[in-house]
Amino acid sequence: MGTYELNKKALDLAQQVGIKLIVGDNRIQPGKPVDEAALKKLDQVVRDYKGFPALLGYFIVDEPNAATFRNMAMIKKQISLHDPLHGLTIHGAGANMIPGFRRAMTCAYMPSVFVFLSRLMMHKEE
Repeated sequence: MGTYELNKKALDLAQQVGIKLIVGDNRIQPGKPVDEAALKKLDQVVRDYKGFPALLGYFIVDEPNAATFRNMAMIKKQISLHDPLHGLTIHGAGANMIPGFRRAMTCAYMPSVFVFLSRLMMHKEE
């Protein structure tokens, strides 16, 4: 997870070279209660990043445990409320997620195909 200053540098560089990034910001904390203060931080995260052309989405957490699932859902809802055009990613591969044999997996929420296609069409006009 990074700070806004580091992520801004990365997003600016990504735009220069023509790639998109999924940013992880240390203000997104699914392991802590999602209270009013946390919701305000999430709103600020969205305000900070959603205008970057190189933003693909937001990284939520790596290898969450089941105790954080409710918080992750609340984080997804809050970020998507203010930025429905960018996706969210959760990566999981750890023993804390499921028992026994497991493969790495990534859970991603992306905007609907209609939102994605409309964004694609807008960029073609530029």
